[in-house]
Amino acid sequence: MNDSELAGFDQRVHRLDGLDDFERKSALMVATLIGACVEAHDIGGRQGAVDVLLRYSKRCAPLEIMSVGSREGREFDGLLSKCDWKWPLPGKHSWLVRLNKEVSLAELKKRYGAIICGLEEAGVDNTILLDPSLVPSIQDDLKWAAAHQVVFLGIESRPGWASDVFIERRETGGPVDHRLSGLAKAVEALLAEDNVRKHIEKLSRSMRREKCMEEAHLFVGVFDGGLPFAQEFAIAAWGMDHGMNDLPDCKPPRLPDGLARLWILVHGSSLLLEVSSEEWRWHPCDSVLGRVIP
Repeated sequence: MNDSELAGFDQRVHRLDGLDDFERKSALMVATLIGACVEAHDIGGRQGAVDVLLRYSKRCAPLEIMSVGSREGREFDGLLSKCDWKWPLPGKHSWLVRLNKEVSLAELKKRYGAIICGLEEAGVDNTILLDPSLVPSIQDDLKWAAAHQVVFLGIESRPGWASDVFIERRETGGPVDHRLSGLAKAVEALLAEDNVRKHIEKLSRSMRREKCMEEAHLFVGVFDGGLPFAQEFAIAAWGMDHGMNDLPDCKPPRLPDGLARLWILVHGSSLLLEVSSEEWRWHPCDSVLGRVIP
């Protein structure tokens, strides 16, 4: 199947009714990468049904879709993902705003415009060591930002770059596993969690019931706290720091019997990680979704 055939794939072939937005996009990414069609399956009161069937011409594969992470982390990431981690630019230059999940986004949104305009007027492009009293017009806002560990950094404008205010979570959880040498152990721990095991067991039951089913798939969306910080942050930044062929510095873990593929998407990451017992593989999310979602 070529790219032109995939352009309208979801309207013509996929059966998506009953899936929420996260499930729909997750299923479409997996289906596109393995050359299958999506059929929502856990609908109409079916008891114990898997979320999705990935259909080929004469066979199908079950797919379960789930997410892990703290409730606070999901809410925080969810709010920022709706605006693509960018806010409107109030001043002349692009800015990067680094923050942590404890900050009130509503309060920050009230203040960020005044802070950026005040900093630009004062010729200041970094608030890390800034004494708020040096910019009297926004002194109270700067004190609030410092108290909540919110940092403003001016970004040098470059030809062709969009001018925006980019929002970024700060590295607040300790050292980062930049080479992902501990990823296999982190994935093994993830697969051992009770909630994840329930989804794997549901896949196994479906495989036993339906003879046409094979190669079960599990898609896990990782929100803040879903993986150890060292690996979670490294995955989120991998697309910026490494090439597509640069793989984790460890062998993949052995997946549970019957589970052919594990798909991991860390919220805020540009890459989808495909895991099998033999290999790791990265896939760019935007290019995959762009082929099936206009």
